[in-house]
Amino acid sequence: MSAAQKLYEAGYITYMRTDAPTLSQQSLAMISTFIKNEFGNNYLENRIFQSKSKNAQEAHEAIRPTDVTKISAGKNDDEQRLYSLI
Repeated sequence: MSAAQKLYEAGYITYMRTDAPTLSQQSLAMISTFIKNEFGNNYLENRIFQSKSKNAQEAHEAIRPTDVTKISAGKNDDEQRLYSLI
């Protein structure tokens, strides 16, 4: 969790203490544009994710990179591997 905290504090990822599977409209637009530009429209499928838990708070959107064009981030191996996973 400390690697995630450092990535969050550096501005590389969104807030990591979340149980939400949803993304903001702004991030969906940014991701859609990236996919269209890099891979074309055939690789873009809009899907809506909803929580399966009745007790989910969903106060924050899902964990995601803040910049979809940034391929690598982090100061050490743990942070870089976690960013790659996210």
